[in-house]
Amino acid sequence: LVCSYDIAADRNSMLVIELVVTSRIPQGKGMRSEVFGWTMFELFDMKHDLQRGKFKVPFYSSKTNPNMLVEGFQTL
Repeated sequence: LVCSYDIAADRNSMLVIELVVTSRIPQGKGMRSEVFGWTMFELFDMKHDLQRGKFKVPFYSSKTNPNMLVEGFQTL
């Protein structure tokens, strides 16, 4: 399987991953989902090459606020 996506090689492009845990609500009242953690990863290096390989990334245990992530990254 080969997939091709046109993503501009921009140093500010980030991959944000949010880990969501789903569990059953007692007495058969359905399912609930809650954010367990999140992480982010730079897609491109300083030469604008796509970062490839296997990586270990930290997971943070708080809910994600994408606007805050973008603002914080722009000030680095």
